[in-house]
Amino acid sequence: MTITAIDVAPSEAEDTVAISTGESSFSLFPQFPAEIRIKIWEAAIAPRIIKCKHSNNLNIFTGPSVTLPLFNVCQESRETAFFRGEYKLVSASPNMIYFSPIYDYLWFDAGWSSLIAQASTIHNPPSKSQEDFAQSVPDYMLKLRKIMVHPNWSDQRMKPTVQLTKFTFLKTILVAADERSIGVQSKVMLDTIYDIKMYYNIAKRDNPSIQIPQTAVGCLGWTGADGRRIYHSNEDNRQLVGIFENYSAMKDHQQMLREEEWRFTRDRFTNPQAKFIAKLERARELSKKIQKSKGSSEMSLHPRHSSVEESPRLITEPPEDELPAYREAASSNVSQFFRGWT
Repeated sequence: MTITAIDVAPSEAEDTVAISTGESSFSLFPQFPAEIRIKIWEAAIAPRIIKCKHSNNLNIFTGPSVTLPLFNVCQESRETAFFRGEYKLVSASPNMIYFSPIYDYLWFDAGWSSLIAQASTIHNPPSKSQEDFAQSVPDYMLKLRKIMVHPNWSDQRMKPTVQLTKFTFLKTILVAADERSIGVQSKVMLDTIYDIKMYYNIAKRDNPSIQIPQTAVGCLGWTGADGRRIYHSNEDNRQLVGIFENYSAMKDHQQMLREEEWRFTRDRFTNPQAKFIAKLERARELSKKIQKSKGSSEMSLHPRHSSVEESPRLITEPPEDELPAYREAASSNVSQFFRGWT
């Protein structure tokens, strides 16, 4: 199928398009037919997670601070992304955030409420903020294909107060779960999936034309360099790293994470860097000096001193920044540096 709406002349493409991979570039890319280039750009569109918080009758959108790469490659890639993804600007401050109802996930609170009607709710009805969410979003968002919702943390059967059936184009509903705690939270996630399916089954009785979307657990994790960090900034740049429909799949992913952590630890300390070894050696030398100083000081104490507390203050431990970290010291590969320490 030819897409004439975003065709770019070969001469223009040659000036703007170049596929770069590391130190090399694919200079023949501009010579490809426009239809092939467009398909390549389209395949490069990566889904993102855009959060939406409904508060005081306003929708506040937040997302990754880094914009979609295709927006900055060239004019052709940008036009392809906008044409295929139907991107719309949802926030201009503090960052420009574009949302695609075709590719991106809209993450929001489904507003869980009990299926069992209570007498108190008759006199004190719940807030309408969540119920009005589907009506509060722009019309183009009603065409979104993918959403992500917070789980139902209650141990009761619940239903979403957001009218999910209003999103008639919906194909996928993911229950958000953090990668590091997916094993512990598996029951909560699976119960939430059951609640969503039950909500749609009830709705389908009244309207048989309703299509029940795929419901699964969406596993969020840090990728790239962020995945190797212990601490992260307040900005949530986690990515969707897995989609699981059952407990077995979540356990397999948890086991894979443990194996990756073990390999990282093994590779990190199998061949310690020279700087790390020098640090350990300095710590060992400092420890020897302290022990020697402590021994000579104890021998020089006057007999009238009844306790060490009465003697001049002794340095009992080296500065904190000179000693190796606990994980480093506990490694079997570096334990040789501590042999002989007393």
